[in-house]
Amino acid sequence: MNFGNMKLGAKLISAFILVSIISAVVSGIGLHNMAEISANADKTYRQDLVGLNLIQQANADVLRVGTYLRNAVLATTAAQRAGSLDQADKALASAREHLNQAEPLVYTDKGKATFADLDQGWQDYIQAFNEMKGKINAAALGDRDSLTEYMLGEYHHKGFKTLVLMGNLVALKQADAQRTAESNDAVYEEGRNLMLVFVAMSVSIGVGIGIWMMRSVTRQLGTEPATAAAVARSVAAGDLNISIALRPGDTNSLMASLKAMCDALVRVVSEVRENAEGVATASAQIAQGNLDLSSRTEQQAASLEETASSMEELTAAVRHNTDNATQAATLAGTASSVAQHGGEIVGRVVETMRDISTSSATMSEIIGVIEGIAFQTNILALNAAVEAARAGEQGRGFAVVAGEVRTLAQRSATAAKEIKELISDSVSRVEAGSMLVEEAGGAIKEIVQSVKRVTDIVGEISSASSEQSTGIEQVNQAVNQMDQVTQQNAALVEEASAAAQTMARQAESLRKTVAFFKVDGEKAASLRATTQAAVPQRTALNRAPSSAVTPAKVARRPVPSSEGPVVVAAATEADWQKF
Repeated sequence: MNFGNMKLGAKLISAFILVSIISAVVSGIGLHNMAEISANADKTYRQDLVGLNLIQQANADVLRVGTYLRNAVLATTAAQRAGSLDQADKALASAREHLNQAEPLVYTDKGKATFADLDQGWQDYIQAFNEMKGKINAAALGDRDSLTEYMLGEYHHKGFKTLVLMGNLVALKQADAQRTAESNDAVYEEGRNLMLVFVAMSVSIGVGIGIWMMRSVTRQLGTEPATAAAVARSVAAGDLNISIALRPGDTNSLMASLKAMCDALVRVVSEVRENAEGVATASAQIAQGNLDLSSRTEQQAASLEETASSMEELTAAVRHNTDNATQAATLAGTASSVAQHGGEIVGRVVETMRDISTSSATMSEIIGVIEGIAFQTNILALNAAVEAARAGEQGRGFAVVAGEVRTLAQRSATAAKEIKELISDSVSRVEAGSMLVEEAGGAIKEIVQSVKRVTDIVGEISSASSEQSTGIEQVNQAVNQMDQVTQQNAALVEEASAAAQTMARQAESLRKTVAFFKVDGEKAASLRATTQAAVPQRTALNRAPSSAVTPAKVARRPVPSSEGPVVVAAATEADWQKF
């Protein structure tokens, strides 16, 4: 990667990133050392100092145990002795508790071995304590000599051994704390030296980057910043006649770019001044052609508006006829439905009359059976009366009954005969009614068929009216669209005319604006000649597309051109006359 070709922003960012990386490394070293020192300090407090304090408290508790035992030996009353022994038990328990708390805080091998020796010595000390306590309880209050002898002998020896072991633990914990403090000092010195080295590197790199950046910026500017600012102020004030001196071989600096910009501005301003007059003339011609075209477009828009109004009236009339045909089709369909329903009802009446006729015939047959039964009953009653007459007095009662039965049989036969006549009359009338109903059903079927034909005809009329309405609506929409397009064209023509007038005003404003720049005529002519001689093909290629594209743009919006507006205006007028 070539840092000389990098952008100024990239160079600055790279420099800041490098300095930031060094600062981050220094900060990381400091944070690491601070974390290590903090961990050592925490270890010193939680393991060394706390353990040392617990062992010293256990040592003090053992000393208090000896004091309480001495008080028990010297006690003059039983209460004093019991109180001293109780205090001795509590002090001994406190010492054991402190040792238990201190045991996990001993982490070196030597310390653990010393603590194991202390546990063994503690057992011997507990044994001596219990023996001393037993002797005190067994001795009389005034017997001090034997107790003092044992206390200063066996008990003192084992207690002193325990205290010595505790002192060794205290010395070990103090040594651990001393090593931790020395480790903190070493970490501090190492971190300080590394930070000093990196700070020196950071300062050296920063100074080197500053010198390199200064040279790089000066090389990119091509001069001092004040000189470049003065050139920019002259250009901003419109003075393009300034002279810019470049270093030998300088083609990519800011001053070289400013010189190229000034030369290009001189050439462009000169060309703009020359072309402004042509733009003003062309815009005036475009404005006049657009005014004529706008007048003819407004006339055509008025004609199309009248045509659209007539088409709307015709559409409304056809739509009204279509609505009437639709209503007629609806009514015909309703009448057809009603006629079909009436035909169905008449059919059901015919079926009912046939059922009644069949039932009447069945009843007539039943009455005939009843009449036959009455006739046979009459014969049987006559035979019974004959037999009763033959029997004489014995059959007189039977004869009376037979007579009554015969009378009833005759009456039944008479009634059955009358009913049969009535039913026969009803059957004949039902048959006549069935014939009339069948004739009515046939007539209704013919009515239904006629109504269906009428419905079909009305439906065809309604369909034809709908198609006519749709066609007329489409024609009406087309006319309305033509009217809208014509109105839009008129609006566009008015806009084009306004744009042409605006372009004329802008051309005048452009001449005034370009007059702001102070250009040496000889210098401008020299630059144009040099440019045309140096890149003739490129100029031709750049101008060819603009001349080809200009007519297409002018067809929609007026564009400042010397040839395009006249051609387009003529084409547009011919198109409108053809339309």
